[in-house]
Amino acid sequence: MKTMNQRQKVGVGAGVVLIIVVLASFFAINSSHPKETDYEKYVTGLRNWTVEADTKEADFLKGVTWDKKYIKDVTVNDKNVNLTKEGTYALTYTIDVLKKDVKDVKVKKKVKVISKEEAKEEAKKGEEVVTEEGIKNEKSEDDLKKAEESKKKETSSRNTSDENKTSNKKAPAQNKNTETSKSSSTNINTSKPKCRTETITIPEQGHNERYLISDAVYEDRPVYRTEVRTYSRDTGEDITGRVTQYISSLMSKAQAEGTLDNYTFASYEKAIQVQVSTERVKVKDAVYGERWVVDKAARTETKQVCE
Repeated sequence: MKTMNQRQKVGVGAGVVLIIVVLASFFAINSSHPKETDYEKYVTGLRNWTVEADTKEADFLKGVTWDKKYIKDVTVNDKNVNLTKEGTYALTYTIDVLKKDVKDVKVKKKVKVISKEEAKEEAKKGEEVVTEEGIKNEKSEDDLKKAEESKKKETSSRNTSDENKTSNKKAPAQNKNTETSKSSSTNINTSKPKCRTETITIPEQGHNERYLISDAVYEDRPVYRTEVRTYSRDTGEDITGRVTQYISSLMSKAQAEGTLDNYTFASYEKAIQVQVSTERVKVKDAVYGERWVVDKAARTETKQVCE
């Protein structure tokens, strides 16, 4: 009898050891395969973009920051984006994770290229729009973080709602009395939500404007050309175009004076610069500056948040 009891104790002990080994193996396997990490949560500023058509360049990494403890770098592929043609284009962000055994994370976003008129309307609504003059209503780092947090809360709330719907569908059928009891107990809940007032600071919104500091300066300058002129060697008089008439007058004068037999005439030619017109020449370019124009002043808003 004593030997049987000892055998039973040995059997129980062996069973306990076996269970411990199985549990240890289970936890070891689970620990070696951790749940996948959402590395996108360590990056802020990944968003859809709106760009005014014919904008020469758009920096789609503007405002994108990341936690360097987990993320090595973030790059963007915008080769399919055509800023000269209106439409919607695909944009791909690549998150380079520091962990060597983790693949890069691809995040898909969209770029909407719109006309100048549409861009003005979107900017008036306070939307972030990329233009040739810069980013209108550019989102600050705080705005981008708040948008990310809001998106995460919305996703979490939606996932919770989906889980509740799934659990309700899978719940086993119960008798009517039990359902009535649960329904009545739920309706009796009269606890009031906790509310608090939050103050939100909305930064100043505006755009850069080009303005004239000084006008361009112009001058009227003479235009010359070279002409060959004929002069009398005796008197130095300009006789261009009337040499024959000039000689005839001199001969008539010599004949009247009785000196015609001794009369001689000589002339010479000379090239000179003659002004023929004037031209207007720019001697100094106009000077422009750039200044910030406030569309909406900075302001604070309060809202009730209940939990």
